[in-house]
Amino acid sequence: MYEFVKKLASDILTNNDFKKQQNFLAESVYKALALNNQDELAMIKALVSQVHNKQIGNAKLYAKNIHGATSKKSGSGVVFYSPINKDYILKELGDTLIISIASKDNQVLFQKIAFVQNKKDKTNKWTIDQNQLYLLTNFPTFECKSGLFGNCERICKCGLNKPKDCYKRCTPDNIKYCHKCGITLANTFGSLGHYGLFKTSGDMFLANSRIIRATQTGKVAENRNIKYEDLIKLTAQRDQNGFGHLGCGHWRYHPECYEMFRYLYKDFGSLISMQELPFLTNRDISSNIYEFIKNWTQFNIGETVVANKKPLDNSLSWFATQIANEVAQKDLYINYENQNNETNFKKFKVQSDEFFKNGGSATVTIYEI
Repeated sequence: MYEFVKKLASDILTNNDFKKQQNFLAESVYKALALNNQDELAMIKALVSQVHNKQIGNAKLYAKNIHGATSKKSGSGVVFYSPINKDYILKELGDTLIISIASKDNQVLFQKIAFVQNKKDKTNKWTIDQNQLYLLTNFPTFECKSGLFGNCERICKCGLNKPKDCYKRCTPDNIKYCHKCGITLANTFGSLGHYGLFKTSGDMFLANSRIIRATQTGKVAENRNIKYEDLIKLTAQRDQNGFGHLGCGHWRYHPECYEMFRYLYKDFGSLISMQELPFLTNRDISSNIYEFIKNWTQFNIGETVVANKKPLDNSLSWFATQIANEVAQKDLYINYENQNNETNFKKFKVQSDEFFKNGGSATVTIYEI
């Protein structure tokens, strides 16, 4: 483990070629987005084409397929209870997955994942669906509906397949049984849900869903607005105090994360900023493509689900690995020894083919040692 941490930190903190390659990739993405800015679909397709099969140092980048999903035919349609509508509704869990993995001999050592909802607007203002924002901020237990989660069938004894009918009519015992087929994502560190907001100029602002919730304006209804100028003001304010947070949470509860920090500080203490810790820090905001490429390839985007070989969330770690293997054509694995392997996701096959066919996209960084 020390070998991995030292090599990763050396690349990110001291290797000028690594930084130069980050800049070159950001430049190519900028150019591609500016030439393909007619709509959200074209911009995501351009982004995917630019990052696929690229390499920055020991980090190999992969991407697959394009956006284009709708709630009617979604790559990740899920049903959950909305306190806004006071009913069960169908929404996308996300358009794009961002997955970051460090591995050795195909074993996953560290891993992060983020669900991203992409949007584009010509006026530097984006409409935010409040139900989807609720989903990406709180991650309530949801039922599978289409695409990625389409193979999860309800198993309630009452025989009522619609969640709202089942929950209204079932006996208490049956309702408990119903919950077993629901999927719950921990989102322990609050870094699982993001928005990728495209600009016509060929740029993108990536923000944690909680940032979007705090910055949006308009009347409290199903749709509110987020303005670019408000996001920039917030970024400037947070820059003064730093806007990263520890992606492994409190080290007292995750000694795996503490070990990595100890290794980093031993050799690179004078270079380390609490905002730049590889893998251990989460960046809530990437205000442009340059920052997005930097934060992504430094493993500072998304929810930490594996640290020091140990899965912190069995379901998410297993799920992210399946998608990464599909995108990168790898045989990555996680050692679940002495842990409960019967996660929500392992009860059914991840429908990666359906996700990509119906419009999902995924970007994967794999740092191999």
